[in-house]
Amino acid sequence: DTEIKAIGLKNLVQYKIDGKVVYIFDNHNHAFYFWMKSLQEGLFNKGCRLIHVDQHKDMRKPDDYTVDLDNLNDVFRYTNKVLNVGNFIQPALKKGVFCDVDIIDSSYGFDLKPEGEYVLDIDLDIFSKDMDYIPYDFRLNKIKELIKGAKVITIASSPYFIDQEYAIKVLKELFNYDII
Repeated sequence: DTEIKAIGLKNLVQYKIDGKVVYIFDNHNHAFYFWMKSLQEGLFNKGCRLIHVDQHKDMRKPDDYTVDLDNLNDVFRYTNKVLNVGNFIQPALKKGVFCDVDIIDSSYGFDLKPEGEYVLDIDLDIFSKDMDYIPYDFRLNKIKELIKGAKVITIASSPYFIDQEYAIKVLKELFNYDII
């Protein structure tokens, strides 16, 4: 019940790791912009699945679905002025960017074995202390498996929900790289 003033990443980051484009940013609603950018660049096919790994479902509906997906300037406006960290998935589903979403937000969710094409969306708050009932190495290894099959990967560092130094440590372990 106490407001936290949390500072996130200084910059949004794009990497190419093992042939995959990986976008890293702080607030999770930015995933929407990078999905549209990736779609325009032909990095995944419209109508594939979204796999959302997060402490939260993020499935609230925004008040407004008005956005021109072909215009990245309008997508940027929509992402930053309309969407928030809890409502950015529904517009992507409603607009047909994804056919469906699989949400991994609990121990049983990690049993998912996706088939076909998918975009992987990770919120590093899946490694917050609230999720410690799921062994760390189990979460880490399951997400590494999902990374292997993903076409595009979006990663939120979620400064409000997880310490950023810890989030960056986890990020480095996920990719076995010193990428930040």
